[in-house]
Amino acid sequence: MPDEPCYLCDTESDVEKKNLTIYVNCTNCGQYKSQVLFAGSSGENIRKHRSRHLVSGVIWHLWDDHYSRHEPEAASNAEFTPKIDTIEDMEALASQAPRLPHDKAMALLRNAAQRTKVFGEEITYKVDDLAKCYAASITELSEFSTYLEELGYLDHRSTKSGEHLKLKAGAFNEFLQSQSLTVFISSTVYDLLDLRAELAEHLESAGHVVRMSEDYERFDVDQKSDSIQQCLNNLKASEVIICLLDQRFGGVIQEHANEQWNGKSATQVEYEYARKLDLPVYAFIRDKAELDAGLIRGGGGTRTRWVEARGRDESKAKWLEFYDSLVKLKGNPQEPNWYDPFRTSVDLKKLVDKRLNDYVKSR
Repeated sequence: MPDEPCYLCDTESDVEKKNLTIYVNCTNCGQYKSQVLFAGSSGENIRKHRSRHLVSGVIWHLWDDHYSRHEPEAASNAEFTPKIDTIEDMEALASQAPRLPHDKAMALLRNAAQRTKVFGEEITYKVDDLAKCYAASITELSEFSTYLEELGYLDHRSTKSGEHLKLKAGAFNEFLQSQSLTVFISSTVYDLLDLRAELAEHLESAGHVVRMSEDYERFDVDQKSDSIQQCLNNLKASEVIICLLDQRFGGVIQEHANEQWNGKSATQVEYEYARKLDLPVYAFIRDKAELDAGLIRGGGGTRTRWVEARGRDESKAKWLEFYDSLVKLKGNPQEPNWYDPFRTSVDLKKLVDKRLNDYVKSR
């Protein structure tokens, strides 16, 4: 595809024209398509529009959020085509952008925190990075940097090669560790009620939003859906899934309209659905249960010391099947998957904090 200026930010981009439609793949704005942009004067009106840089920022942030949730291969094949066929479409997208200089500066600060891999690292912003803070020019980006420096968040210097930012210790820790995530807690409820409540309170104290089925203040309810589907709806609206496995497999779903759920527990269905959506799932397994997995694998009706069997080998077999799905790599059961064993709620909270901080840094 030929290199031509992006219709929103003028960055040299891959542009493909088919009939009356133009497809743009811009490193700054992401991918989009439009018909009017290729239609002469209308396209020029959009190119010169005063909100062009705001639209570019909205598209970049939408694309970045979409891309971070998928493997690169999946993201490149996914349909991500914001509609920009008229001036009205452009204004609708621009309305999603922050307008206050403070909010734009904070967008720059959050992005700099995400890009900073180690404390003391200097991050350089060039013209191609303007969309990350909805800036119209490198001069405006420099103004945002100066504002953040006056607030004590960073040091910055301007050169011909761009704006060079270095976060100070307070900003580095604050913005890397306290970025809010929507977290879905998946586990059996009856036996882990106290553990779930303690973990939810801990996560909310760190600024996160928690979704959990037993607390309707933390759970969106749709009267038209059954309990399993409501759990999946709340899971889909979350960014990170925390899966806890302890001594119980949970109640077995039977005679559900969705036959693929039958014979499984609600937690197992939630885990598989999260994997299908490519959402990040972090598994935490009680250490006593981890030891019992070896006993169950030995067969012969071995009595477990921790895992609840309810007197049936079938229950233990289902528990072990779910355990194996957590600890073995998807698509390659010979390879181990990453999970964290825990003993107490104190251990669990520290491990969850570590995983969420790692996730924030990797976004």
